[in-house]
Amino acid sequence: MNCCQGLLCNKPSNIVGCIHCRAQTPWDICKSDYLSIVPCNSQTSACGVVQFNSTSPNFFRDCLPVDTCNATASFSFSTSTSFNITWSPSCCSTDLCNAGNVSVVPFDAPNGLMCCTGQDMECRQITSCAGSENYCHTTVFNGVRTMGCTSRSVCDNPSLLDFYISSTSQIDCCQGFLCNKQNYTVVCNQCDASTWDACSSAIISCGFQSTSCGVAVAQFYNGDVLSRQTATRYCAAPETCNVMLSLNLGTGVQIWTSQCCDTDYCNAENSKGV
Repeated sequence: MNCCQGLLCNKPSNIVGCIHCRAQTPWDICKSDYLSIVPCNSQTSACGVVQFNSTSPNFFRDCLPVDTCNATASFSFSTSTSFNITWSPSCCSTDLCNAGNVSVVPFDAPNGLMCCTGQDMECRQITSCAGSENYCHTTVFNGVRTMGCTSRSVCDNPSLLDFYISSTSQIDCCQGFLCNKQNYTVVCNQCDASTWDACSSAIISCGFQSTSCGVAVAQFYNGDVLSRQTATRYCAAPETCNVMLSLNLGTGVQIWTSQCCDTDYCNAENSKGV
């Protein structure tokens, strides 16, 4: 029989003991009401402190895999709803060393990068990346393929997703404007206004039925007098492309003219109708 006196004095020397608590409340609660001590193993051999922000903040101290340590990260994706996740861990390697606190840098202003979001390879929306999210990604979560923005630390270490989101994942990252868009979809400018000067364009990803980008002008005449006009940039189906239509409404005539192109953002020019 071997006896010793002191906190964890009979713990094997190759195992570290960490403070353990998890809560959706601030660190002060995690220090007391939910506190315990756990032995780590060879897979989770470091003591860590993590703040994890998703739909709500999560605070925890626990044993962490070494390769997830000290890697602040941000990750966003979309399925039926949109998710933005940030986490900031801090690790140490001695018994009960994870008593301190960390904080996550909040979601920052857009950084200029735009990526596709959606699932099953369909670019359903264009999202503006923020803060350290300087890559676009396509990620498979348990067989579901999603798209969005992420920071480089996630691309370099995909195991961060497996640990923090508790999901088996496979991630492909790329760097560049809408680089995770599939080649069979087109991205167009979109606006609708009375003149081209007032037509402030947004960027929209087109569906499978709209294979071109279009510009169109609708003009309304009362007799020979132009009473109203509408300038439009849009995702165009083939049957709406490069046509001129005239419709007698009884009280006046509407003339609709369109022009189309088939590359990303190619409908930035104005139609000659206005």
